Amino acid sequence: MLIRGPFSSTALAEHALFLMLCLTKNFSASQKSIRAKALCQPVNRELTGKTLGLIGFGASGRELAKRAWAMGMHIMAVDKQDFSSTILTEFHLDFLGGPSRLSDVLKQADYVSLHVPLTSETRYMIDGSALEIMKRTAFLINVARGELIDESDLITALRNGRIAGGD
Repeated sequence: MLIRGPFSSTALAEHALFLMLCLTKNFSASQKSIRAKALCQPVNRELTGKTLGLIGFGASGRELAKRAWAMGMHIMAVDKQDFSSTILTEFHLDFLGGPSRLSDVLKQADYVSLHVPLTSETRYMIDGSALEIMKRTAFLINVARGELIDESDLITALRNGRIAGGD
């Protein structure tokens, strides 16, 4: 049985936030430092002041927006559905646009988190050209479906340092 929407939204949002924290706090390097007994070395950054780009603003995207705002992040989102202006205020969004504005979010986000279903329109929506738009320091998080991302393009981008997270 596949659980979707509001039943899994909290778990997905928490997992995305966990991944963001692991990347931001450079968890793997910090663990190596601890094992080497090299404590108190600065190996991390902060989420505060960073921009989260939510691709999809359904239940899990909204739950992540709540948590990201509590961490002091700026939040941008794209979704195919139109939302009332009260949604901008309720979820502290700096920007909410339609799918045609995806590149605007990719250009500005420090973290891009995918929260869309897999459809013919969303399959490989993150491909080489989308990855090229992103900041070199940006991280890509996918708590949705694997085929939203062109895996070979992602591997190339990570290996070439086109986006962060390849180390």
